[in-house]
This record gives sequence, structure tokens and C-alpha cells, in this order.
Amino acid sequence: MTISKSVYHTLFGSALLLAPILGSGCETSTGRGAAGGGAVGAVLGGVIGHNSGGHTAEGAAIGGAIGAATGAVAGHEVDKQREERYRREHRYENGKKVYGHYENRVVRGSNGEQYEERVWVPESR
Repeated sequence: MTISKSVYHTLFGSALLLAPILGSGCETSTGRGAAGGGAVGAVLGGVIGHNSGGHTAEGAAIGGAIGAATGAVAGHEVDKQREERYRREHRYENGKKVYGHYENRVVRGSNGEQYEERVWVPESR
């Protein structure tokens, strides 16, 4: 199986175009999943299309669309899990029932490392 120079150029160009999208840290998991899935799908679709009679561009387009959709669905599930944080609960503090909810918060430690921490947030009454 040999892949021509034009296929390598197409794949390399696609990777260069998608690098800023994949590197963005301010997007949601849905967006990152769509971008990553689209990139992987485009590469795999391009290779499969090339090996199926020289249809590199069509394969890359179809693979990119399917990969983006799949990645977006997976990323959306991650976002939904993170959003479940607000559920009204109660606990007892000093013998009194206190209502509130748990949240996941990103905290920076004393060494500068970031981590996620689950914290109790009481309701203000």
C-alpha cells in the first residue's frame, strides 16, 4: 500500500488547519470532541477513500463529517455529566438541616497545579 505525495500534502494541510482548533482551551467538550473527531475522521476517510479508487477528497469529507458528529455527541455527554453538579440536597450541620448543592470547581494548588474539587455550597436564605 503506497500513498502518493498529494495525499500526504492533503493530510498535512488538514492537520495544520485543525491545529488551532484542537489547541483551543476555552471551548466546551462538545466543540473539542467535534474538532478532534472531525480531524481523525478526515484522515481515516482520506486514507480509505484513496485506497478505494482514488477518492481521497470525498473520503476525507465523509469521514470528517461522521467523525465530527460522533465527537460532538461524545463531548456533549461529558458536558452533561459536568452540568449535573446542581442538584438540591441537604445535610446536617450542628443539628440543623441545611440545603445546598455540590459543585465541581477548578482549584489551583500551592504548587501551581490545577485540579478539580467537589465542594458543598449552602443556599443563602
